[in-house]
Amino acid sequence: MKHNYHAHTVRCGHAVGTEREYIDEGIRNGLLTIGFSDHSPYYYWNDRNGGREVDRALVDDYFRTLGTLREEYRISHPEITIPIGFEMEYFPDIFEKTMDDIASCRVRLESGEEVHLDYMILGQHMAGLNTEQPGYSGVPGDSEARLADYVENVIKGLETGRFTYLAHPDLINFTGPEAVYEKHMREICIAAKELQIPLEINLLGLHEHRNYPNELFFNMVRDYGNLVVMGCDAHAPERVGNPVLVAEGEAFAEKLGLKVLDKLQLVNPMAGK
Repeated sequence: MKHNYHAHTVRCGHAVGTEREYIDEGIRNGLLTIGFSDHSPYYYWNDRNGGREVDRALVDDYFRTLGTLREEYRISHPEITIPIGFEMEYFPDIFEKTMDDIASCRVRLESGEEVHLDYMILGQHMAGLNTEQPGYSGVPGDSEARLADYVENVIKGLETGRFTYLAHPDLINFTGPEAVYEKHMREICIAAKELQIPLEINLLGLHEHRNYPNELFFNMVRDYGNLVVMGCDAHAPERVGNPVLVAEGEAFAEKLGLKVLDKLQLVNPMAGK
């Protein structure tokens, strides 16, 4: 791995370490791209999306801190690229309103350089948005309606054309029949294939033996010929390009016959904004 686009900061409330520590660890591990994609802010909440509003001041600080570090490392390590992104949910009723607000998130550094959002990855942590029991996708459950809702919103998110890739596409923890899982989850593969959007082997989930990455899903990924990428999903500096975690991801991909992309072409999430 030379390029990682999935790392968080303390602003998300469940990560540790400074941005500089993440960058330095990535450099030590030979990364050429050290992308940050902390969880996106949302400004329009309702009772069904289950999240919390992020202070706009934190967004400005996110861009200012990373932009300033990017200027510094551009001089000391010109081979390193530090794109600034968000990992974002697709909430159908607030997505475009949120994008309008994010479009205005721009910070001007003392140097005069303007820092703004470079890319987004889709991370659908919520499922059942159109059912009576919305909640975290990773909670085990055998509801086909909840599974179908997850798949529907993932696909709608991909179809916006704003995302570089789909993070942990198999986060949904469906405990019902495999045939039902395959019937719905193959639709993600079909849509991602048509849109040429990579699907992530999530190294955090793999290392911590979570319900993802799911071999059943990635067998379909292989069969449909989807683009595949590995993401560190780093919530601590030592996870950025960690060779042990990367080796685990490579072994997973080799076992299932998956060809993994490394460097990606970032999609401009603000095209048309």
